[in-house]
Amino acid sequence: TGEPEWEGVPPEPGPVAAERVAELTLISRQASFDLPVVMRSEVASLVDFYTGPYRERLIAALERAGRFLPFIREELARAGLPLDLAFLPLIESAFNPSARSRARAQGLWQFMAGTARLYALRCDGLIDERNDPFLATRVAVAHLADLFAAFGDWELALAAYNSGAGRVERAIRRSGGNRDFWQLRRHLPRETRNYVPAMWAALLVAKDPTRYGLPPIVESPPCLGRVEVAGALDLGVLAEHGPIPEEELAALNPALTHRLTPATGSYQLAVPCGRETEVAEVIAAIPLTQRVRRFLHVVQRG
Repeated sequence: TGEPEWEGVPPEPGPVAAERVAELTLISRQASFDLPVVMRSEVASLVDFYTGPYRERLIAALERAGRFLPFIREELARAGLPLDLAFLPLIESAFNPSARSRARAQGLWQFMAGTARLYALRCDGLIDERNDPFLATRVAVAHLADLFAAFGDWELALAAYNSGAGRVERAIRRSGGNRDFWQLRRHLPRETRNYVPAMWAALLVAKDPTRYGLPPIVESPPCLGRVEVAGALDLGVLAEHGPIPEEELAALNPALTHRLTPATGSYQLAVPCGRETEVAEVIAAIPLTQRVRRFLHVVQRG
């Protein structure tokens, strides 16, 4: 499909010298967090992983982060959630909105289709809104708010984001009702056991990347406008009639998996801000019979 597979599963933490843990503990105390970040040997091990073997991929992820962080923080602030949650895509997708895992999680926030549909994201053969980083961010914020409301603890909420609320609830029962993540983590799947330590490690590094010899995050949010499109429209046809290249239109609208807007209803097409009127006029001038060259039909039983 041309979509990259993403397997950003954190490795099993290894042993770390007490001096290194003490050094990182001091650094963490000097930093400012609005999440309950703790420094333990597991976290220290993953700090060394992200700044060592994972270094080049982390640099690429931090470069991509600058495009999305302002919008994510804005949505978190609107919901009254900790702004440091904006860095969660660092361990979910390396801030790659096209990332897809072998388990079929997809997008910046790595949603499974079932979870996405629970929050009214459209996932079908024509449109997959998990790929739209802005639509998916709104759903991620709502999902995180629901998980925190359920568990009342950010470490447990993050674990539930990774493996589902049911697994975390079972881990609590198996640990005799203990709700301390570090006490019950042995009852969680390996990936989830290491998910919270990975988040704390990534957050520590991302808050001050230059300390670790990494480039600073340069925030450069895109400016997008939306144009309502009624019925089917092929982005290739729009590009032929207008000044925006097809590849740019496709990049702005990653949810349109076949570069076609749906034939029924309307679709909010993303365009560079300030060009909404221009694009709307171009669309209006294209005869309805010429707006598509192809149709998609799903064959059903019978």
